[in-house]
Amino acid sequence: MDKSFPISFPIQEFKAEFDKDIAEYEASSQEAIQDLLAKLRDQNPQLMDLKVEAIHEIKISIVLERSPVKGILQEYLKQAQSHVEKEICSQIEDQIGRPVTLDEVDGLLTVPSSETTRLDLMLDKTKIVKEMQRVLLKNINKTVPKSQKVRPDIRIDIYIPDPQGAKISIYAEAKGKVLVDRIIELPTVTLDTNVVMEWWKEQRNAEHVKKLWDLSENLQIDLAVTGRIRDDIPRPPLAEKINELPNLNIQDLGSVIRFGHWKAGIDVAGNNEFREFVKSLTDAKKFNQMNKEERPDWRDWDHVHTHYRYGRNFFLTWDKKILHFDSELQDRLGIIVMTPEKFLACI
Repeated sequence: MDKSFPISFPIQEFKAEFDKDIAEYEASSQEAIQDLLAKLRDQNPQLMDLKVEAIHEIKISIVLERSPVKGILQEYLKQAQSHVEKEICSQIEDQIGRPVTLDEVDGLLTVPSSETTRLDLMLDKTKIVKEMQRVLLKNINKTVPKSQKVRPDIRIDIYIPDPQGAKISIYAEAKGKVLVDRIIELPTVTLDTNVVMEWWKEQRNAEHVKKLWDLSENLQIDLAVTGRIRDDIPRPPLAEKINELPNLNIQDLGSVIRFGHWKAGIDVAGNNEFREFVKSLTDAKKFNQMNKEERPDWRDWDHVHTHYRYGRNFFLTWDKKILHFDSELQDRLGIIVMTPEKFLACI
């Protein structure tokens, strides 16, 4: 029996609870920011004893390394997981006419693009960053001595990692005039596992990977891997290196939810359009003429699916199984797949 059951599940059933969680987060965001400022003051008590006559320059740099809503989403998904699993099994039982267990299910949880877009907008970190900037400016205004005639030069930089692409919020003013107040979105690059492995094993293409690291370090591109890297590299010592990727400014996107491989609070629902694309591709003559070793497997597809789910710009790989379908991916879904050296030659 075929044990692969791609199932569409209506995520709207959880909407009320999810909206409530987000509302509670919105209400607590200012409190969290105030707590952060209080901790900064506690760590620098000597500043409270100084008599400040004038402040000439203020520079603030903040890096948000984790999603501010990660805790809420993790708890939400844990509560939802049991319900979703039961619903999946129920749908399959209706189709095949007998009871099934989760061990038999290796399907995808997918929703329409419109639904994932709505959820992404709800979790837009731009709102959080603008609120942080507003509170910081408010506190700066309170800090500047009232007797000071000339307003200090101010620079506030906030770096926000995000699966859809890192953003840099830049605010600068001089002599009371705002010079810059904007959010920059970096080009987004998703790395296949073989690209990372090339660096770790110091193979011939490692120099190309090093150039990608440098671009990321200089905040010129946003680098990420998908959670399927842990399925590709399940054993130490290389598996332990995955945890070091954040030190290279490379974020882990998680993956699309696949039952039997679901990391609650990290993985996300996939996309109906991508699932239909893969289904149509596997029925095509080109695919059927390939032998099994030449065809992308479920992990290969999940890497690209996650990249597509977050609307990222470039998927880099040396895997011929994926590169073999680069034209189909771009023509049908707008996914740009290329080798690292080709990407580096374009920038």
